Amino acid sequence: MQYDTDKYADIRKIVEHLGDHITSSLPQIHALTGFDTTSYFFNHGKMTILKKVLKNSSKIDLILGLGSEIILSDENISNAMNFIQTVIYSGKNSESYVNTRVRLYENQRTKTSLYLPPDPDSCKQHVKRAHHQIFTWKRCTEKIIPHIDFKNNGWTVEPDGAVVPLFYTSSQLPPSKTTKQKAE
Repeated sequence: MQYDTDKYADIRKIVEHLGDHITSSLPQIHALTGFDTTSYFFNHGKMTILKKVLKNSSKIDLILGLGSEIILSDENISNAMNFIQTVIYSGKNSESYVNTRVRLYENQRTKTSLYLPPDPDSCKQHVKRAHHQIFTWKRCTEKIIPHIDFKNNGWTVEPDGAVVPLFYTSSQLPPSKTTKQKAE
């Protein structure tokens, strides 16, 4: 692989150094951490995340199911969200995804959501988009790649045919007093 005008990296040596377990998870890591069709996590670069993965490679098993089957299971979504929580955002195994968000928010001097993991609904849509892309990557050498539906994998198709990310499926704001009163 050429990485500069006159410099090359020996991919075989890199694969040998990383090992099969980490190498086999690179598509999942790449898709989850952001690239052309998935967003990245603010202030969490790929190299920082890769270093965390190298220190705790047992967490890789949480994301290996992404892209394996056409239908993404609830278990694979949950595992990927656990990876995002515990590896990318250094959440504790003993706390829930939401509790990690709350703890990180409470520990901030200046309150902002930029440094928090996405809310659970948005994170689920992110995982689905990553799964969609990984599914295709894993089959790139096949003559015919099975169709994987955009609509069930973090995307929506607009009336004009444009495919756009589905960032969330539930309300992003708590109900207002007016909304509560109308419901009663």
